[in-house]
Amino acid sequence: MNISREELFEEYLFVDGVILNNDFLALSAIHGPAQKDGVFVSQVFYCDLQDWTAGLYYPMEVKSIAQSPSGKDEIYMLGREGECLCVSPNKKKLQMIEPDTPGVGPFRKIKNICGALYVLGEEKSVWHCQKGQWTKLAKGIPSPDFDMFEDQDEYFDDLIEKSEVAFSLSGKSTNDLCMTCTTGQAWFWDGHAWAQDYSLPTNQNLYDICKLENGKYIICGGGGTLIEGERARWNIIETFDGESDLISVCQFKDSIYVSDGQGLSKLHHGKTVPVDFGLKADTPSHIVVANHDLVLSIAAKEVFFSKDGDTWFSLLM
Repeated sequence: MNISREELFEEYLFVDGVILNNDFLALSAIHGPAQKDGVFVSQVFYCDLQDWTAGLYYPMEVKSIAQSPSGKDEIYMLGREGECLCVSPNKKKLQMIEPDTPGVGPFRKIKNICGALYVLGEEKSVWHCQKGQWTKLAKGIPSPDFDMFEDQDEYFDDLIEKSEVAFSLSGKSTNDLCMTCTTGQAWFWDGHAWAQDYSLPTNQNLYDICKLENGKYIICGGGGTLIEGERARWNIIETFDGESDLISVCQFKDSIYVSDGQGLSKLHHGKTVPVDFGLKADTPSHIVVANHDLVLSIAAKEVFFSKDGDTWFSLLM
């Protein structure tokens, strides 16, 4: 069913997006009026860079989406409490990441890495989907002692206080993953166990990570931190004035793009330059994603795309 740009802008808050092919996008959003009433209803929307189509919805708080390894138009929506909804334009199928362990969340991201699905939980927990079943990759990560806490909120408050929260995940293969966390922590999975890399030159929170075309990683984080490299070999590219937290990063063609929530910037000759969306007002950007032909900037009420990184078009105006 088609839906107007005006209705999308008025009624929905965008959370995440994926580029399914050159000119076809899938974005997840939360219904704003329902959220104000204390109810979360999440929905997927499709866009061909011109028109929008409303997809299926589900009563959950969506946190992230990823394209299915099967490709085509199938995506996975991840809910805060571990709901994993496989969605195509005409059908949906629900799984729970930990069906026998209620309250194991909150969950943060779902990623398609080298054709395999991974889910990231806030407490440094990663699950891998194999043949429709989710398996936790836990070896090497210290196990939390839940019995010490009265409820889940107290447990996660303790995690934050002890700087034990995970933010993002990327990888070069199923046997080479990197998880970024609080206070400059990065953990690597070698196919058997996790091990912490103590060599990162920062103690800032590391909010996002992207694998570059040259095989290295780029990591963005608190205080404007931007780091490039690989295990045990890292270099700081850019440190801002310390006021901006960089929360999303990607590579498009030969350029690096970073979002700080207030806007989108492009790395140029070692310095970041604000992206001009063609509007007089400041334009928020919370998430930036790209493939070889398209870069997409997403905020709750803003969706922009570009095919060259210079000229940008709004999908909600």
